[in-house]
Parts: sequence; structure tokens; C-alpha cells
Amino acid sequence: MVIKKVLITGGSGFVGKSIIKYLKGSFKITASYNNKKPKNNNVKWINLRFGKNKNLKLFEKFDAVIHLATSKSKIDSKDDFLMEKIFLKKICKFCLTKNKPFIFLSSTIIYKNRSKNKESSQIRIKHNNPYINSKINFEKIVRKNFKKGLKALILRVPSVYDDNLNNIKFIEKIKNKLISNKKIVFYKPTNVKTRFIHVEDISKIIKDSLKLNYYGVYNLESKESFRILDIIKKLKKKVKSKSQISIVNKKFENLIFPEVSNFKIRRNFKIVPQKKFMSLLIS
Repeated sequence: MVIKKVLITGGSGFVGKSIIKYLKGSFKITASYNNKKPKNNNVKWINLRFGKNKNLKLFEKFDAVIHLATSKSKIDSKDDFLMEKIFLKKICKFCLTKNKPFIFLSSTIIYKNRSKNKESSQIRIKHNNPYINSKINFEKIVRKNFKKGLKALILRVPSVYDDNLNNIKFIEKIKNKLISNKKIVFYKPTNVKTRFIHVEDISKIIKDSLKLNYYGVYNLESKESFRILDIIKKLKKKVKSKSQISIVNKKFENLIFPEVSNFKIRRNFKIVPQKKFMSLLIS
């Protein structure tokens, strides 16, 4: 099957805009938005209302669907969560029935702990954070349909950034505190590490997957990992902050930065992340 027309749900978001940029030269793109229609004449924009659109004939004109539409701002209420869940089930069932490829952007945050690092490792059953809980539940729906024969590509990604280090919320918060010379409290253990992925690397993988027909579950992240404490110190030096960094001898249970294996994605897609996180951090 030659893929020509692609639908991107959540195309107006941070990751969506980058994917559109990489795909528009090779595919005919239609993207959905939620509130304000973006200004991009190279893309056909549609407004999708999750859970309310019972007629999926709209999707028949597309050869593949990239689902990015789960947003932190839309799943705070139980009603919004259920609407998105219903919508995802409909899309998966439709793509399964019509034999259309389906790409879903998940997160490494769904892993239960950092000690296990493969795609088959144990993942969380639920979480009290609405966004994390939605990622757990929504990926479960996609995996269930994948077992039934859905041509699904599930990409589990860590924190996503661009050349301006946008979209990494905890870095933005720390940077603002450092600029204001406020005290930074860091909870033990101090050796906690995390990885990142540049939004362009995600876009390249998705573009390749549409051409190579790769399906399954992949951890997509940089080869290098970074200590959170080192990131804070680098930021402090960069902004010339006078903030005091206080290390508290108390484990903060809600702070989970999974460090997982990226071997499978590097082996199959031959990916070598092009963007260096730390070099952008100190530049």
C-alpha cells in the first residue's frame, strides 16, 4: 500500500507542527486543531470534536492516521477523558477494519520504574496524574487493537524539546526560578537521570515509518542520559543565577524520570539522534 494522504490529529500542537513540516513535501496532509485555526496554507485544517463525531466516513479518504491529539489541557475532567477515550477507540477500530496504518505518540512515563528498560517491561496500571493516566489507558487501547491486527506504530517518548529548549516544563520552571534568584530544592536521590528527544528526530522517525511500514512498540529517545542535578547546575551557570540549590534528604515519590532502552529503534530505523541536548542547554 502506497501512502499518499495522511491525517494528523493534534496537528496544531508543538510536535504536530514539526511533523507537518517534515511530511508535507512527501504526503498530502490534513490536520486537526482544537481552538484557533493555524495559519498554514500548505495544510488542510479540520476541527474534530472528540467523542461527538460518530460518523467516521471522514477518515476513509486518508491512507494513514497519526494521533497526537491527547493534550494536558483536555483530560483534567472525567468527561473529557471519556470523550477522548471513545474517540481513540473509534479511530483504532476504523483503521483496523480498513487496514490503515495508525501511529500513536505515547510516553516513557508509563513505565512502572527505572530498573526495567525494555519495551516489554512492566508499565503502570493507573496513575493519579490525569495526563499520565490518559497515556496509560490510551496506549492500552492501541496495543489491544495491535494484537488484533492493527498496523500500529507506538512511539514511547520522554521529554520533547526543540532548538530553543521549548516544551520541557520542568526546565522552564527551574529556569524561571533561577532567573529570579529563588531557592531550588532538589530531592534525593541526586543520581536520578533522564533522557530527551528532539522534536525533529520524532518527525524523521514517523516519516520513515510511513515509507518503511514498521509497526510495533518503540522507545524513542536520545542515546545519552543526563543527571537532573547537572541540568540545574548548567542552567544556573547559564543565566548567572545566585540561587541556592538545597538538596533535601527525602525522596520525592512523584518525581519519576524513566531511563529506558532505545536499542530497538536504533537497530530497526538506524537512527542516530542529530540534536545534542546539553550543547543547546549551555549555548
